Amino acid sequence: MLRFYTSFILRQIMLSDHRSFVKKPMFLVGAERSGTTLLRLMLSHHPQLSWCQEFEYVVDQVTDDGKLPNLDQYYEWLETHRIFQARNFEINQNFD
Repeated sequence: MLRFYTSFILRQIMLSDHRSFVKKPMFLVGAERSGTTLLRLMLSHHPQLSWCQEFEYVVDQVTDDGKLPNLDQYYEWLETHRIFQARNFEINQNFD
C-alpha cells in the first residue's frame, strides 16, 4: 500500500483567510518502508512547508483495475470517513 503525503503547501501563501489555497500543491508519494517517514520528519522542520500526513482515503474507493468512483458517492463516503473528518477538510463540489 502506498503512503501519500501532501507536501510543499507553503504556509506563507495561507493568508489571513484560512480558506486560501495553494494554486499548485505538490504531492510526495512513496511506498511503505521506503524512507518517506524520515523525509517527512526532515521536511517538517522547514517553516514554509506543510502537509496533511497520510491520506489513503484519497484512493480507497479506486478499484483494483483503476476505475474511479462516482463523485457524488465519493463525496458522501468522505463525509463519514473518520480520518478525513479528523483533518477538518471541507469538500468543494464545484471543482472540475
